[in-house]
Amino acid sequence: MVKLVDNNIAVEKAKAIQEMSKSIRDLLTVKVTVPVGYDMLKFIHTNMFIKMKVPDEFKVENFEYIANAMNSKYNRYYKYEKDRWYVEAVTIDCDNSKYSLDLELNPFPSTLIDYMDKNKDLSKKMLDITSKGTTTTSTKKSTKTTNSTKNTTLKGGQGKFIDNLVKDIVGKETDPLKKAKKIYNAFKKHTYYSLYYTPNPYKSGSLEKAWKNAHLNCGDGANVLCGMYLSGGLTARIIKITSHYVVRLKINGKYYFTDCSGSNGGKVNKPFGTVWTVNGRRTYVTGTNMGTKLTPNNC
Repeated sequence: MVKLVDNNIAVEKAKAIQEMSKSIRDLLTVKVTVPVGYDMLKFIHTNMFIKMKVPDEFKVENFEYIANAMNSKYNRYYKYEKDRWYVEAVTIDCDNSKYSLDLELNPFPSTLIDYMDKNKDLSKKMLDITSKGTTTTSTKKSTKTTNSTKNTTLKGGQGKFIDNLVKDIVGKETDPLKKAKKIYNAFKKHTYYSLYYTPNPYKSGSLEKAWKNAHLNCGDGANVLCGMYLSGGLTARIIKITSHYVVRLKINGKYYFTDCSGSNGGKVNKPFGTVWTVNGRRTYVTGTNMGTKLTPNNC
């Protein structure tokens, strides 16, 4: 029982000394500003002692006796030394033209408990930062992977230019009919119908050259449009009808026909599934016997 009482007294005494130390530390905090550049301050940091003389008005009467009375392992304090100061905080400040070093000093070091709490808090913050950094990196990688996911329904094979063009037009769309409409609408928006006759209806040569030319007759237009459909992973073929070339698509068992036609020099203007015939505009969405199958440059 005696030992238990003694222990309780020791604990209470330690707490009292700590509280007294905190109060005295609050009263004795000194802030000093010095120019940056002194070699002796080059490696200064918190939780260390430095030697520095202060004006007499900052000195506390009987401070040595007070300090020695505060001597305790709980206060991380051992003996009194004149002009010795504990570095509480270090701040470098820039005032446009010059830098200065602000030091927060105290004759007492922080208590052992405060030191341990701050050290624990610092360790936790470092761990949090490290963890967040790992999570952020992982998230970025995951996002990057998601954004770079390929549309596996695209087939390509029509040259780098056309394949990239179709990839941009289609995006993430995988429905065949919706892809076909996207491709045709982009083609229609870009292309002008031009009336010219040549022995080879596909005079423009490469699909890239034809696309960049933009002014195409029905044969060259059908060649480009068919190539774009094929690049998009669709089943397409050029068909020749009377005095005209069109593109036939097969989607989910149905046939859809599109072409390059319009007034000479004007934009291609027919809706998806509608083509020009000698009898005028006609819509074909079913049937397989329209015209003659052809196998031109890329289709």
